[in-house]
Parts: sequence; C-alpha cells; structure tokens
Amino acid sequence: MGYRWPADSSPPHPGNGRARAPSVSDAARLAHPKWLDPDIPRQLNTQTDGGVAIIGGAFVEYHLRRLLKARMRALPAETEDSLFEGLGPLASQTGRIEIAFAFNLIGAQVRNDLRQINEIRNRFAHVLSGEDWTFEHPEIGRHVDALSLAGTAAAVVGSQEPDNRGKFIMTVYYLTGQIAGEVSNHQQPSFFPKFLAD
Repeated sequence: MGYRWPADSSPPHPGNGRARAPSVSDAARLAHPKWLDPDIPRQLNTQTDGGVAIIGGAFVEYHLRRLLKARMRALPAETEDSLFEGLGPLASQTGRIEIAFAFNLIGAQVRNDLRQINEIRNRFAHVLSGEDWTFEHPEIGRHVDALSLAGTAAAVVGSQEPDNRGKFIMTVYYLTGQIAGEVSNHQQPSFFPKFLAD
C-alpha cells in the first residue's frame, strides 16, 4: 500500500536536530489556505497508491487549468469548454503543460515535474493493472526519481527526504501551492523566475 504520512505529525522544534518524515500537515503548509480543499490531505493520506496518483494528478490538472484561464481574456462558458474539453486544444494535460511553458508561465523545472506527475497518474490509471502496484514499482520509481522539486518542498518544511509516495505528494502540494499563488496574485511567485531559464 505504500507509506502513509501521519496526519497529526508536527514539525520538529527548531534546533532539536531531529529529522522526521514529512506529514500531510507539512505538505498542507505549502498550500494557500484559500485554495486548499480541506478534504485533499485526508484523501491523500488514506488512499491507495493508485488513488494518490490519480487524485494528485487531478489536483495538479485543476490548478494548471486555472493558471491558463487566469492569463486569458474573459470567455463565455461555451468558448472555454471548446478549449478545455473534448477535442479542444487544451483538453489534454500534456497540451496544457506545453502551452504554459511556451507562453512563459512556467519554467523548465516546473514543466518537467508536471510531466512526471502526469506520467505517474497515467501509469496508474491506464497501464498498471492486475497487480498490487505501488510507488515503489520500478516503472513508477523512475518517474518519481525525475521529480526535481520534491527536495525543495521537503526543505521548505524542514523534513528529511520522503519515500516515493511522499515525494509525489510533496511535489503535488508544492506545485499547486505555487500555481495558486500565481493565479491569486497575478504575479509570478518568487521561485518561478529562477526556473524560467533553461
């Protein structure tokens, strides 16, 4: 089933020198309280690994769509649906990632991690079936290892490096928190310019 972060974990006391695994509350601290659905941490803490991958992937998709919409003119619902649904040019997460990168809304490192999350989600949803697949499966582990912001996210909360499931969750929270900040403030959060350059 994979590692479960204890929901009631608290951060280490400053200066006590103890390292610990990050908790869901740690990850939630990376998120803006106005946008974080309070049910998301509970779901990510109780789901199977496949559930975490699919819910986390959907969470990222939702916020990337919000980022793209924030940079568009106001559109009627019908026009917006024609872009994001069905056979629209922004219907796929892959397309959204590439458009966001092409229009300089995200940098290369963010693009990479969005791609990896999307690949992990797709592996669990469409490919890995019939066995007890987890984040420790080599095929999933390869994509988790390619996540570049997991270490940054763990450092923000002063936590030791989590396992593969933890890396995935931390990266989901970090990316969605930063994207939500970008949408809310209509300016790039401090880490975006750093990652814009290739």
